[in-house]
Amino acid sequence: MRGHDADRDALTGLLLEESRKGLAAMQEALARLEHRPNDTDALRALLRLARIVEGHAATLGLKGPAEVLGQVGEILAQLSAGTLAASFQVVDLLRASVDTLREMLVQARG
Repeated sequence: MRGHDADRDALTGLLLEESRKGLAAMQEALARLEHRPNDTDALRALLRLARIVEGHAATLGLKGPAEVLGQVGEILAQLSAGTLAASFQVVDLLRASVDTLREMLVQARG
């Protein structure tokens, strides 16, 4: 059993660290999007990163972060489809969401 627990702890640590890095990359992409609202590369990166981090959260059983990331993904999909503009308010909301997610992951790490 101890080996199994050690493996699970190692996987949890790895996924939390990868999630932290993903959120940092999302903040960088949001900074690009703020300055260039039509930056399709930044939008694609954000969508990809949100899905990856959402998958990590779901794998870890972190329902709160997974739900928030699902909502972030919906906003990003609307931006990508052009049905929502990348206004200051939208980008600011996404940044606040990423900050909240970062705090949620810190709490999950314990």
